Amino acid sequence: MPEKRLRRNEEIRVPKVRLVDENGQQVGVVWVREALEAARDAGLDLLEVAPDANPPVCRIMDWGKYRYEQKQREREQRKKQRSADVKQLRLRPMTGKADFEVTRRRADAFLRDGHKVRVEVRFRGREITHQDLGRDVLLRLAEAVGEIAEIETRPSMEGRRMFVLLAPTADTLKALAQREREAEEAGTELVSLSSQLEEDIGADDDDDDRDDVVTEAEPEVEDESAAADPPSGQATEDTA
Repeated sequence: MPEKRLRRNEEIRVPKVRLVDENGQQVGVVWVREALEAARDAGLDLLEVAPDANPPVCRIMDWGKYRYEQKQREREQRKKQRSADVKQLRLRPMTGKADFEVTRRRADAFLRDGHKVRVEVRFRGREITHQDLGRDVLLRLAEAVGEIAEIETRPSMEGRRMFVLLAPTADTLKALAQREREAEEAGTELVSLSSQLEEDIGADDDDDDRDDVVTEAEPEVEDESAAADPPSGQATEDTA
């Protein structure tokens, strides 16, 4: 979340402020015009760093340097949030072309937004005997986004689920950083490709009654009524 913009120089309209000079030393409570004059004499800016204090606290500093460091902090914060936020998508052992394409597009958007993506296949009942089909569909999806992603964890079993973990490549992250810089220069918020995609395709593209977006992992319950051969599957999505 971007830091709140601070008022500076003539934007500060209060009569008195508690002034901190460019060396971090407390000057005390002064008229705002005196604080502005001190900032101009130092060739720097006056920033209102604690607007809710009484009187507000203002500091003399280099606005350009402060803004650069602020952007760096915001960038690092976004990077940490993305690395901790693994997006989840779900497929069935046999998935139709249309559902596979929806899942591919979602994976592509998440990866371009800098997120890792965990794609899993859940085996129900006797579907567990067809693990090769699950592995094939996971590798097919990994190949479909191979230009922007690398396999961090190859298809592995976890209970009755098989999953693959995909991570954006270095070039993908560089392209994301360029998008962030362009948004900053334009003074706009970075557009999330995954959010934009959901507006285009909707959150639920399949014909079943289950939402594509799930907030918690479903319990591992074996469905003994499942057919011996895996049914045609649908693409579903978990957002962690």
